Amino acid sequence: MRKTFSRMAAAAIILLTAILNLFPATAGAVSLQEMDDNSVSPRSGVPYTYRLTQNRPYIKITVSKESKIRIQAQTDGKVSGYNSDTNFYLYDSREELVAEWNRYDDDTHVAVLDRQITLKPGSYYFWQEPFLSSFWGTNAVSTVTITYPGTAAPAPTTSPRITKISTGNKKAWVYWNGMTGATSYRVYVVQNGKERLAGTTKQTKFLVTGMTNGVRANYYVKAVINGRLSTAKNIAYSTPRNGVKPRLSVSSNRCVISWNKYQGATKYKIVAVDSNKKILAERVTTKTTFDWRGFAKGKKYGFYIVPFVGNDYIPFGRSYTEDQANIVYFTAK
Repeated sequence: MRKTFSRMAAAAIILLTAILNLFPATAGAVSLQEMDDNSVSPRSGVPYTYRLTQNRPYIKITVSKESKIRIQAQTDGKVSGYNSDTNFYLYDSREELVAEWNRYDDDTHVAVLDRQITLKPGSYYFWQEPFLSSFWGTNAVSTVTITYPGTAAPAPTTSPRITKISTGNKKAWVYWNGMTGATSYRVYVVQNGKERLAGTTKQTKFLVTGMTNGVRANYYVKAVINGRLSTAKNIAYSTPRNGVKPRLSVSSNRCVISWNKYQGATKYKIVAVDSNKKILAERVTTKTTFDWRGFAKGKKYGFYIVPFVGNDYIPFGRSYTEDQANIVYFTAK
């Protein structure tokens, strides 16, 4: 009888343990020393991503005056077949629990928290644990963003350096080195004594337009990092100039094309287009003349010239009105 009772008692204990494990555990006691020793302090508004290992960090928040704090966290369980239901805790420096949130992922394996809370001056520690310890996979990650006033990341002092300028007719392609953390770049140009923002891009190149030919232009690029604009001006310069206008000598089934030498050019691309400016063919030469043959009699054609300067063809083409003016048309004989 005693053996039967013992087996029943053991089974009951196992069943009770299983039932209790279905409910979130309350936050255990935590010491200030433990929180400080395992804390990180990301800047306000800057996302911080970490692996959800057993030694996951406390996110330390320092508040200088009573402020409304926004806490955003996204936890990806990174494990198939389980949820990433998560408990989030906020402690103060007296080791007391200030707030607790539970987020459930509804089988998406991602738990999202977005809360605002007013905190008095002092230090606080944000921490998280799984609803059940087995619910996080070994590759689980979390991204936490704490936003509060007065501690915005400083503006970066380093700006991109321009690596190349490909100057054309009233325009120029500007290229620069990318910067870690940059979400966008702003390109500035100074010409005729006026400075202007030429444009904003996420790429590391930009076509500056609307410039004056024959007048030196200065360019510099600034990066947007953590919402702040870099401060340095690494200036580079070039001078826009008019494109090459070809001269045509047309005879039966042929056209001799000639043009003036373009300063700095080592070769030229001759481009043939139809009456709608559609490219038909291209030829390359190191000379300033070219004999092109094989045209259909009575059909209209056009030519424009693109010089090769430095390491690339400069931006003369069909996209802009000032370049289209340098396309010369003829009707084949």
